[in-house]
Amino acid sequence: MNDIPAIAWVIIVFILLLTIGLNYSLYHAYKLRSKNSGDQKSLIQKFGDGLRGPFQTEEKDLQELSHLVAKMRSTEQKSDSSNHTANEKNP
Repeated sequence: MNDIPAIAWVIIVFILLLTIGLNYSLYHAYKLRSKNSGDQKSLIQKFGDGLRGPFQTEEKDLQELSHLVAKMRSTEQKSDSSNHTANEKNP
């Protein structure tokens, strides 16, 4: 023990306390997150879903947009056909 200078012991103790403190804070944050998350997917599951379908949210948005456009076109065609038949009846 006399071979190591005092400053080295201070550094070793500091690194040891820093490591223990970091591990404790990470563990504590994980426990709080798991209590508050409820039914949310874990981070690993979200990461796996992102790898399987990287553009999943964009595809969902595009499908919704496509559905809305198709709905608008069908209502537009219905209104055009009703206007067309009304114009035929009243020349």
